[in-house]
Amino acid sequence: MNTIRTLQLVATKPADQLMIKYHHCGEVGKNRIVTIKDAQNSIMKEFRFPDGAIPVAAMSVPVKDIVKLKKGNIALKLYYTSSELPAGRMLALINTAAGVQTQP
Repeated sequence: MNTIRTLQLVATKPADQLMIKYHHCGEVGKNRIVTIKDAQNSIMKEFRFPDGAIPVAAMSVPVKDIVKLKKGNIALKLYYTSSELPAGRMLALINTAAGVQTQP
């Protein structure tokens, strides 16, 4: 959880989904939001999810919606926010260009 990973979204298919599972010490998250931000931490897109019935209820984000946000060879940031984690947590960098190295 303390290491930020980089996801490579290269050569994706239109139906591909990014599945995110996050739980709060076995508790179900409320008011869950997955946010894509740019390098300046500006919100580019938010995906809101209903409260799950199980602690690790998956959140599915269409990869095509993320790839559409690409502007040049930039890495996007993937954040998770909920009622239990109002400040949010950066989960990963998303790279949509082949062979580009990024830093958080």
